[in-house]
Amino acid sequence: MKVDVANFSWLEDHGLEDGWTNLSKADLESALAMYMGMGITAEDNPSIYQSCELYGAFVDMIASAQTPGETSDGVLTVLCKDGVLEKVLGPAIFQDDNGGLVMKAGDSTYQVTLGKNEISVGGFTAFTETGSIDVKDDDGNDVKSVTASAEGEVGDGSIELNFILEDPKGLSKMTLKKAFSGGDAQSLAGMLKVAGAGGYGKMNDLEVGEYRLTALEENKPHPEYGRSWLMTLEGVGQVISKGKQFEARLAQKANIYETRLKSGQPVTLKVSAKNVLSQGIQVKAGLFFREPNPSLLVSGGAELKSAALPSTPQKELVAAGATVDVPAASSADIPF
Repeated sequence: MKVDVANFSWLEDHGLEDGWTNLSKADLESALAMYMGMGITAEDNPSIYQSCELYGAFVDMIASAQTPGETSDGVLTVLCKDGVLEKVLGPAIFQDDNGGLVMKAGDSTYQVTLGKNEISVGGFTAFTETGSIDVKDDDGNDVKSVTASAEGEVGDGSIELNFILEDPKGLSKMTLKKAFSGGDAQSLAGMLKVAGAGGYGKMNDLEVGEYRLTALEENKPHPEYGRSWLMTLEGVGQVISKGKQFEARLAQKANIYETRLKSGQPVTLKVSAKNVLSQGIQVKAGLFFREPNPSLLVSGGAELKSAALPSTPQKELVAAGATVDVPAASSADIPF
């Protein structure tokens, strides 16, 4: 089973808030219990029961491999916009901070063992496969993009996961196959993206207040949206920048902010106002060379967090006022 929108579209029935959300196994079980309470059986809708029960069994199989000391319980990351499920991020293999392999599922991470053409995560074993698809390069030319996946048995079904390659267009398929067949974890890890936070929050998800900035990193420029930055906010995680004026200031001064952070000096993100307009959400925000005001400090506020499914559909509440334009985010803006 692919862990994707097609197999988890039923989550739309549960009033998920807009933005990124990490769901726990208990959240999925609660969703299934709702259908049971409505008298909907596995015979009535086998796809709902199969995807929920199969993924739950998978989570049980990998539980013993969760990173020691980690307390996260999110196992599935979803993105909703206007109540519609736009993205489902299932388990995937990345490079960890030490140059090894790690699997991410939701906001949880798991230790990975690589064998010859197979991987193991706790009690789950999957066999690797390489492929390629036709894509366009930056100049519009047709090129091959390498893919890597693994599929393993879970009960009466299977779960498929992907390897998140750093440069799939520039990677040799034979080089990837060699790493798999040789069980070369170090070489394979070097071909993968480094694991991030499992998804990024948006500026229009932040509460009005002040945040301590701990890291700033520029993304690869997007052909449509241009330059953007990932801001790591204490107590919140990574948030993607938005707004022409705000990003224009970052383009001019990002290196100054980065230098200041590396030297241990404080930088504060201040969100002073938000407003809903017909074309999206506007945010008034700026970066300042000082510590956050304790009375305005927000310890958390991005949408990307583990959160139980609400019992009734909910709408986002925002504060008034704005000057910096931040249009409603598209899933294309938020790479995994």
